[in-house]
Amino acid sequence: MHTDQPFVKKAFCDYLRGFRSVQQLSKTKMAERLHMDLSSYRAIERGVYGPSATTVVLFMLQLPEEERLAFLSNFNGLIC
Repeated sequence: MHTDQPFVKKAFCDYLRGFRSVQQLSKTKMAERLHMDLSSYRAIERGVYGPSATTVVLFMLQLPEEERLAFLSNFNGLIC
């Protein structure tokens, strides 16, 4: 499943935006954590582009383990 599918982009950008908000991180700081430039991060958060596999993995590493499992379960539900 390619991450540019509309439902995958929407779900990921919503989750990403929510996480950033809860953590009280700026877009700049979140982009740094995901090792990407700010304009690319903004495009993903707006749903213009889907995340790369690397971005998904780097994002998952930001999550506590129990939240990581919930994220994977939700993501799996989208694509299966």
